Amino acid sequence: MDMHPIVEAVKQRRQPAALATIISVKGHSYRKAGASMLLLADGETVGTISPGCLEGDLKERTREVVQSGSWEIITYNLNADEDVIWGEAVGCGGVIEVLLEAMTPLLLSALLQMGGRVSEGETILLFRYRKGSELRYELLSEEEAIRGSGASADMRARVGDFQYLLTVKMTPRKRVILFGAGADSPPISHLLLQSGFRVLVADWRSSLLVPDRFAGAELVLGAPAQLILDLPLCSQDYVIVCSHQLQRDREMVALSVQHEVSYIGVMGSSRRIALLLEGKPLPSQVHAPIGLNIGAEGPDEIAVSIAAELIAFRAAECNGKAAFAITGGEKSASMRHLFGGGQEPQNGEAEAGHGAGVRRAAWQSGSAYSIR
Repeated sequence: MDMHPIVEAVKQRRQPAALATIISVKGHSYRKAGASMLLLADGETVGTISPGCLEGDLKERTREVVQSGSWEIITYNLNADEDVIWGEAVGCGGVIEVLLEAMTPLLLSALLQMGGRVSEGETILLFRYRKGSELRYELLSEEEAIRGSGASADMRARVGDFQYLLTVKMTPRKRVILFGAGADSPPISHLLLQSGFRVLVADWRSSLLVPDRFAGAELVLGAPAQLILDLPLCSQDYVIVCSHQLQRDREMVALSVQHEVSYIGVMGSSRRIALLLEGKPLPSQVHAPIGLNIGAEGPDEIAVSIAAELIAFRAAECNGKAAFAITGGEKSASMRHLFGGGQEPQNGEAEAGHGAGVRRAAWQSGSAYSIR
């Protein structure tokens, strides 16, 4: 779940707000457990938890929750026999449980510290616990949570009277180095930014690195060898090679392979890619030609195919599965299929939370919450 826009919004918050988070889902729903949405007092929202069918009711409830500084759990039944109650005829066929909580100083502090730690490269879990009308929060890195998953009896003793409610996971945004700032690049940068990636556009031609062409992206000037020194590359990076200058593209691919980045996508025809690789076998992390095969034409459609491939690859990585296998030039996604051909997740399965095996409380007796 992309918590980044919400954390950025609460940093700049100038008015009361409430946070809505899906606790559980039975049946089908637009979003899964862990999805969050910020509701501001003026009616503005950040994030989504439904295609619009729940927001109206949540907005009505927000004022009372904010004024009282409290929270409530709301159950929305969108099964066919109950759906007409909402006047939307949504037809989702699911039962959704939502936590709506005022943006109290405790929650605000937890979110800001969560964002700060994620910006330093950690993956952070925000745990919520309840007792009566009181909520408590705990932040743990993913590694801390996994290490603490063994002694279940000890965990229950430390939780005490508080009952586990839900977990939200926030991960660092994947960095995409878009090498080449030609006509193909602005729509790619735009779509990747909208999809929750951090985008760096790199080129040796300063005339192409115009901020207005790449709003929201970071711009880096330099040829491949210099870029490697300035950035530098790491195994978590994604690289898209699309400068359309054969020698520089070849150099960028070679350096990216050398630095073992997890994904390298190369734009161009099969013939051009063969020339670029000089007849050498395709390295395992190189995806060429880049993009899902949707029959795309022109920069905008090609950008859609590329963004879709990177979203699928990221989702597969997050779930610990191999994203793509390249066989004879064809791509097969083991995690996500563009037209829904993949396996559907089990009903109610959380995409953003860990199960009971990593739930742990570590606050001191009498403290409101603990943040490490």
